[in-house]
Amino acid sequence: ARAENAGLKLSPATTSLATARRWLRGAGRGATDGVVAKALAEPYRPGERTMIKVKRLRTADCVVGGFRYLSGKRQIGSLLLGLYNDRGQLDHVGFTSTIASDERAALTKRLE
Repeated sequence: ARAENAGLKLSPATTSLATARRWLRGAGRGATDGVVAKALAEPYRPGERTMIKVKRLRTADCVVGGFRYLSGKRQIGSLLLGLYNDRGQLDHVGFTSTIASDERAALTKRLE
């Protein structure tokens, strides 16, 4: 079956360093969070870690200002993150990814 008919979208590929750099500059804007790179002369090797994922990361030291429950459960699903502005007020800037299953109960008990 063709990819279009199967509902699949193939990732683009390039051998151009300039194109890869352009993709990486655009990473993190919703379309992708990085690029995967491998040596040009090397073939794909199933089960081996011969490729690397290159991400554009931005970091910040945030304050935990609250949390969200998992949908339909009374367990914490993610933490709400904030940064203080120049007026000393806490501005919401994002949230964590989902909390690991084995940590949810203890974290919920601690924060409620």
